[in-house]
Amino acid sequence: MRVLLAIIADAACSKADETVARIRAWCAGEGLQAVLLRFAVSGADAPCRASGVGAAPAAGGVDLVTLGCPEPLGYGERIKLAFEYALEHGLDAVVVLDGDLRYPLETVRGLLAPLGAGTADMVLAVPARSARAGEAARAPKFRVQPGARFVSRLLNRISRSRLSGWHCGFRAYRTQALARLPFRYNAAGRRFNTEIIIQFLLLGLAVAEAPAPGYRHQSLGFWPKVRFGLDMLRASALSVLHRMSLFYQRQFDLVDDVSAYGLKLGYPSSHTEALARVADGSRVLDIGCGDGSLARLLMARGCAVRGLDRHDPRAVPGLDGYGRIDLDVSQHAFAASGFDVILILDVLEHLRRPDALLEHLRRSSPGLPKPRLVISVPNVAFCIVRLRLFLGSFHYGKLGILDLTHTRLFTEASIKALLEQSGYEVEAIAGIPAPYPKAIGLGPVSRAMLAVNGWLIRVNRRLFAYQLVLTARPRPILADLARLDGPRA
Repeated sequence: MRVLLAIIADAACSKADETVARIRAWCAGEGLQAVLLRFAVSGADAPCRASGVGAAPAAGGVDLVTLGCPEPLGYGERIKLAFEYALEHGLDAVVVLDGDLRYPLETVRGLLAPLGAGTADMVLAVPARSARAGEAARAPKFRVQPGARFVSRLLNRISRSRLSGWHCGFRAYRTQALARLPFRYNAAGRRFNTEIIIQFLLLGLAVAEAPAPGYRHQSLGFWPKVRFGLDMLRASALSVLHRMSLFYQRQFDLVDDVSAYGLKLGYPSSHTEALARVADGSRVLDIGCGDGSLARLLMARGCAVRGLDRHDPRAVPGLDGYGRIDLDVSQHAFAASGFDVILILDVLEHLRRPDALLEHLRRSSPGLPKPRLVISVPNVAFCIVRLRLFLGSFHYGKLGILDLTHTRLFTEASIKALLEQSGYEVEAIAGIPAPYPKAIGLGPVSRAMLAVNGWLIRVNRRLFAYQLVLTARPRPILADLARLDGPRA
């Protein structure tokens, strides 16, 4: 295994020579094949440069590489550059070291072992209990260790993990795993360490912990501890808001483009509300049916369902009928007759001309009674979006209210106006809370959040509804009316 040992310290090269000598001597004794990377602030008039870049270390030896920059680099910036170097030069692992060797070198082998065995993608060095552990246990509660444990418990609850080393900077990374991460978008400061753990967990990469005897945390004052803990919690909270599609964060955008939205079942959502509005045995047209998951649930209840979407028919199996069409056009040709219910869930906001679709459905379903429409749209007047606008923030994301593919944004007033102007009578409107279980799992916390959001919707639906589900009935057109008198002579 070829390893990059990265010294993440601000010290200039001349002050780090003793540290470098000790690391090289230890590597030689261990027979470790490694590249030792350190950073230095070069002269103000000197360009960024690197010395020794690309040299391959001999077996059991260490090559020293110094990266110089005329301006100081942040903690996270230096780690990102170390990762880039490891990826560019085909090294197998990266171990983060500090400049004063507070991180014990004898633990490096223990960090690398799970990476080499393929049982972990990241290994966190956790301070091992020592003879002084009893003294630490008798110390006042608000010390580094109790505070770190408290924050770690919160982070574990949020991320559904069981890590005790969230705050530890002594780590080893498998380079192949780093290649899958958008670590370049992470924070330039200490928050980097929290963000990259979250990225590993979101991708399902294995994070292990190894005991590190003799490892001592850096002593911090009261307020630095508080700021450090709040910074960690901020990173975790932003990842949750991103997963809830409320606050797009590029560093947590780890999935490919979404071609079909997943079902939201088991809690109040647009899907559960739509299912409740379709009677068993109904004839249903599902416009924008995605992969057909919702349609198949209706078929299990005796409904006859035809789907329409842009996907290949082979990607939408098991429906009573399916048509591949482009919905984002100004003129439609498909038939909409013979149905009891037409579902248009999370579709209108993607169309440049949603009015064209609504008018086509009204005119292409002759006779009375006409099919009832069940429509869901995101509510751009949701309180979080309003707050972000108040704070001067407006960013599109991959999912949610401000989805990158949304071409139209709706409030309750604007979607009602669109339907009424297109010749529909709005029969019912329901506000839907944000999909908390989709972000943090279906459990007591998410259920409590749903309950609170549901109560707020009853107070003010236009402000607190994340989505709106509407039932609308097309008003009659001329062709629907029966002429009661005979023709005049």
